[in-house]
Amino acid sequence: MKNKLLFMLLMVLVMAIIGLMNWQDFRAIANTVPNIYLPIMYKAKPVPNSPSLHIIDNSDQNNFFTVSWEAVEYAVSYQLQEAVDPLFSNTIDVYQGVGLSWTVSYPGRMPNSYYYRVRAINEAGVSPWSNVQQVTIRPLFISLYARWDSNGYIRGNENYNLGYHEIRNLDLLTPGDNFRSNNQAWYDPNLFSWPYEYWYSYYDVASGEFISSSDPGDPSWKWVHDWLLAYSLQFQNGQTVYIDNQAFIVSGPISGYTSFGTSVQYWEFVNRDQFLFWDDGGNWKQYVNKGEAILRYDAGNSRLLLYANVKRHYYYQGNPYPETVQYIDLLIVANSIPGGFSFGITPSASIPEVTISGLNEINDPLSYGPRR
Repeated sequence: MKNKLLFMLLMVLVMAIIGLMNWQDFRAIANTVPNIYLPIMYKAKPVPNSPSLHIIDNSDQNNFFTVSWEAVEYAVSYQLQEAVDPLFSNTIDVYQGVGLSWTVSYPGRMPNSYYYRVRAINEAGVSPWSNVQQVTIRPLFISLYARWDSNGYIRGNENYNLGYHEIRNLDLLTPGDNFRSNNQAWYDPNLFSWPYEYWYSYYDVASGEFISSSDPGDPSWKWVHDWLLAYSLQFQNGQTVYIDNQAFIVSGPISGYTSFGTSVQYWEFVNRDQFLFWDDGGNWKQYVNKGEAILRYDAGNSRLLLYANVKRHYYYQGNPYPETVQYIDLLIVANSIPGGFSFGITPSASIPEVTISGLNEINDPLSYGPRR
């Protein structure tokens, strides 16, 4: 504008000097002055700062939780990453969008420790990663569901085939901070009309150890194995451990498959000596011979019993009697193992037998009691 005005004044002065100026001339000259435009100044948004990731609350002890973070200025969207190690060696982008939170969807996360970080994004770039927050899903968690199906074989003077089925569902966190397992069991086929069974058992949240049961158990049963390994128990190949006061040799970890076809590593326990299994104080007893109680537990994060094969021999008045009872148990449903939450599954893969060697006795009792 200033340049235009100076140009007009200069032309008026020139016309006045030569005596040719009139109003029409002035307007004509003004119309010949070019328009001058100044550029519009635009300030670009900066790259956003790192968001702040909130502490992850899983006080209800289930396998669902929400990850959330603070909004940051200039952010257009956010990217949330998940890993199972604090170095984020292998990551999954679980969320990218404009929201400030993300919640685990059904069927929830499997037992493990999970690490999260988030960053903000706009057209100028990507922020540095946020602080890291972590949450752990223990082997026992609210909504854990597991089922075992067993084939039973009574062989001797008469032969029978039986079926035994057991379900465990962790459905409650007690005021004392213990898990309640809501249990049921039944026989099918049930040739002897044995009753349907219900009971509760309670486990420590932090350790997974058995606390108590609503069913005190039958004292005639002298030995029992548990359906889950307590968290603190560690094993070595060739080690001797004690399950309900009976010596078992450990082998593993061994590669194999669950009954529903998932690849796993497992620990195998085989009894070292013959032991008394059942005694009601009368003439009859049941013993398990050496090597005829085989238990396999997940060596991974679920720690569940995968397989059990226990064969009992009858004794009458202290002498062997030609009759046996054998049950082979398979974990067929478990929402704590990948691929394990599907009903009506029949076994699709077997777990191989192993040769035990290098025995090394270590007093590491598991000390399980009846009716867990």
